[in-house]
Amino acid sequence: MLIATKQLMAWTAPEETTKERFLDVINGFDTGILLTHKRDGSLHGRPMALADVDSNGVLWFLTRVDSPKVEEIQSDPRALVTCENSHQFATIEGKCEIARDAQKLNDIWKESYKVWFDGKGDPKLVLLRFQPDQGEYWDNSGAHGIRYAFRAAAAYVQGKKLSPDANDDPEIHGKVAL
Repeated sequence: MLIATKQLMAWTAPEETTKERFLDVINGFDTGILLTHKRDGSLHGRPMALADVDSNGVLWFLTRVDSPKVEEIQSDPRALVTCENSHQFATIEGKCEIARDAQKLNDIWKESYKVWFDGKGDPKLVLLRFQPDQGEYWDNSGAHGIRYAFRAAAAYVQGKKLSPDANDDPEIHGKVAL
């Protein structure tokens, strides 16, 4: 009975760990590339400031109501967000929707957004709410990166191949359903 309980704990813990790691990684990004679908089905990507990431992984962006991305999202809400820095990477699939939520806007507003908008009261300002379905991350920062570098060096010396996804270490790589 004790063995079965330990096996169950080992089976369920990585999923929670993976989700927590995913949220930790995406909370470290200031910007992401938002990819939407044009009417002809081709992809259109653009960098966007990440205004907020909530505890469920919902991403919030600000944009102008007359921007091409708004038309693209209204036509096809499926979207992808990619984020990266020199040691961390994430891809997030989901759906995007236009939102007018004065309270949320108040909560996430930063003075630096005045570069793009005439303040919180700008009539052309809308929020984009990106609801993730699934995400994937790679984290080679700090101790994770050092550990992965040692594993890569050992694999090289031994003439073995190392999975670029590091599937066996949720601290470095993981896929999560949200």
